Amino acid sequence: MKEHPTCPNELQRNLKQSVAGKVLLTDIKYLIYKGGKRAYLSTIKDAETNEILSYEVSGVFNVTFKYRAQYASRTKEK
Repeated sequence: MKEHPTCPNELQRNLKQSVAGKVLLTDIKYLIYKGGKRAYLSTIKDAETNEILSYEVSGVFNVTFKYRAQYASRTKEK
C-alpha cells in the first residue's frame, strides 16, 4: 500500500496572515448524546478573524459529510 504524501509545512504554525480567508482551519468532533448515540460536527474556521465560516452536523461519518462543510464555506464567500 502506498503511503499518502506529506505536504510541506509552509505556514510553520504562523496561522495569522493578516488576510481574512487566507488560512482556513477545519476540525471534526464527535458528540455523544441520548444513551450513547453519536453525532459528528465538522467546522471551517477563518484563522485570521476566528469566524466559523461553515459547519455541518451529521449522524454518520463519511466522505460526503466531511466535504459538505468545505463546500458550504466556499459558496458563502461568492
